[in-house]
Amino acid sequence: MQSTPNNCQTIPTGRFFTNLASDADRLSLGSGEVPFIQTPQTDGLVEALPKLGLELSHVEVLYCIKQLQFEHIEEYWAAFWQPEDDLDDDDKTLGQTRLSQQQLFSLCTLPQIQHWVVSLDLAFYQTIVDILVPDVLMSNMSPFLTQSCRNFAKNAEHYLKKAMQGAPEIIQKKKIQAVKYMAQGLRRYTSLNHLAQAARAVLQKPDQVIAMYNDYVRVDMQQVQEQAGWVSGCDSLMVHHIHNAFKDNLQKMAPMEEWAEWLESIVDQVEPVKILAKYHDKPVKVISEIGKQFLLNWSCYTSMLIRDLTLRSAGSFGSFHLIRLLTDEYMVYLVESRIAKAVNRAMITVISQVR
Repeated sequence: MQSTPNNCQTIPTGRFFTNLASDADRLSLGSGEVPFIQTPQTDGLVEALPKLGLELSHVEVLYCIKQLQFEHIEEYWAAFWQPEDDLDDDDKTLGQTRLSQQQLFSLCTLPQIQHWVVSLDLAFYQTIVDILVPDVLMSNMSPFLTQSCRNFAKNAEHYLKKAMQGAPEIIQKKKIQAVKYMAQGLRRYTSLNHLAQAARAVLQKPDQVIAMYNDYVRVDMQQVQEQAGWVSGCDSLMVHHIHNAFKDNLQKMAPMEEWAEWLESIVDQVEPVKILAKYHDKPVKVISEIGKQFLLNWSCYTSMLIRDLTLRSAGSFGSFHLIRLLTDEYMVYLVESRIAKAVNRAMITVISQVR
């Protein structure tokens, strides 16, 4: 199946997107294709599923995503769920067939079809998020691209509800929940990217980084460890190591790339998160609790650091507050990604589904 169907190539570009969507915006996107999900092996369904056309519909939507033509997605969803009675001449020439709306709705009442549709949707929506925000810290998203993603996240549920009018209620609920996961992911990851760009601007200014370093070395880490350590039970040597690494990054004015690598190394090397991989065969709840405990411990320490800086009226408090917001959010993102991999779930579903 081609990733760019012929009928998509003739899509008229809306005036809004023609004026504002730049080549740089498109080049900043990640790569990805419609994922393959094994179809249900049930008598009669294997022949019917190609006529369902869901994968082709996803191909068309994916093309619009890559071209940043979000406004056309509503049209494709509506065309799929509210099909015309007759095929057009081009479809007939190609020998294509498809299900009527009644057949489509009837098929969607089958549990095995519902499971397949939702599985494909979740994998596809994860692909969309990965394309639009390929690197939450390092992607240089323009204000236009960020706002376009947020607008799409805001409108996607409405588009789908409108398109699916008349469809069985159960499939509507399942598909709308799936699109909500995508919307939540886009909102969170574009916000994280916005924080990263603001933090990068701070880290690129030597005078601000020097001020942060001078304020940070005055922090009473012994008191921080006594209070936060009593609450979290974290190993003092591990905390001391992280403290020194943070100080070293400030002293050498590390770029954002090094900060990102350092944060990832903490998640992958520090107990208990580094043992998530060892728990891949354990219940989801066990894996989730390990990740959440790490995040609670991290938040406890960063809160105590901000408290100390506040009491000292540190001149660089604003910069530290920004860095704290970024690191807290990025740690959640990293833990989510590790949990998603451990339990083989779409990352956009972890917070809502993994309890």
